[in-house]
Amino acid sequence: MKNLDLFRQPTSGNVKSTVYGGAISVFSLVLLVILILYQVSMFSESAVDVQISVENSRMASHMATMEMNLTIFDVSCLLINPMITSDVDSSIESIEEVFQKTRIYNNGSGIEYVMEDELTLMLESAENEKEIKQSMKDFMVKGESCNLYAKLPVPKILGSVTFATMINPQILIIASDLGLNYEMKSHKLHSLRFKNGAESFLTEEDPLFMEDFDEDDIESLDRIKDINQEPYINSKKPSHVMYFIQVIPHIIYDQFSGKDLYSYSYSVNHNSRSNNEASGVSILYDFSPLTMRVTKRNQSLGKLAIDI
Repeated sequence: MKNLDLFRQPTSGNVKSTVYGGAISVFSLVLLVILILYQVSMFSESAVDVQISVENSRMASHMATMEMNLTIFDVSCLLINPMITSDVDSSIESIEEVFQKTRIYNNGSGIEYVMEDELTLMLESAENEKEIKQSMKDFMVKGESCNLYAKLPVPKILGSVTFATMINPQILIIASDLGLNYEMKSHKLHSLRFKNGAESFLTEEDPLFMEDFDEDDIESLDRIKDINQEPYINSKKPSHVMYFIQVIPHIIYDQFSGKDLYSYSYSVNHNSRSNNEASGVSILYDFSPLTMRVTKRNQSLGKLAIDI
């Protein structure tokens, strides 16, 4: 231990090593190494600056892409009509052609997933009401459900997407005569995200979840799985369920890569009311005028040298 005494005090006579001096030397060297490693680790990390800016104008030309995945139970895809409205145009527009509809039913040998387009084309080719009714009777299954998936362009303003059974009255009457349910009682929102320059996720693991990520997109903090959807999944009464979503844009600039990464965070609330005549699911969204900009700064090598 005496030989480790590296900081002996010079004297006019002989220099003598001590055990205490050796112990102090070892402690000082260990502390010095720890401090150097700490400074190096701090250098490898990035400092973060957060700024909040206010957009003066949320123009309709500023678009985003809403990607959603929703399953409505015990209602055929043929009877569901998605609609959209926004502050740009107060009229309600059908957006059925944007959605990919998948019929889900049990034909006795297991659960089947079948694209709804085949049934639609068959009904469109029917020449009269009798053929339409026969096709629906032969190919539609009582209790079948519908999965709806779409990438929907939306303006970054207040708007809503609603799923209801507002369709051809002739089809609705035939469905009722065949004993098919058209009242929306239960559903499950698998995922909801906004993309096209700013993406975020409200997701949970599910076989129907469709995943595709863009290079500059990152996950948000809030997820739809944090919302208790149990009452909506097991509901036995027709109801109108409303999701209220405040979308807050985030821009993360990484000085190391020299590019922006985009994301959204969310404030999500929901409510429901029993309604036999107007059951459905509505997603009401609004984009916040506040933009969170997060800058990741890399520490300079000169500062590291000074600190060490």
